[in-house]
Amino acid sequence: MNENRVIGGALSMHPESRTIGQNINARIAGLKAEIARLEGVREQLESGASLLDVRIEDLRQAMNY
Repeated sequence: MNENRVIGGALSMHPESRTIGQNINARIAGLKAEIARLEGVREQLESGASLLDVRIEDLRQAMNY
């Protein structure tokens, strides 16, 4: 059964509709996209862009080490 539910305002899939491997692959894909985005921000700053040209969320995340 591939039924979706709305839980707390967010769409949630039943656990049985995705395997653990699929969940891991989705998480890895999300992290790779995040890395690519942050690398783009780094390149932007290294090329001389102002901090004002960078999204505040990106700056916060970069400073959270």
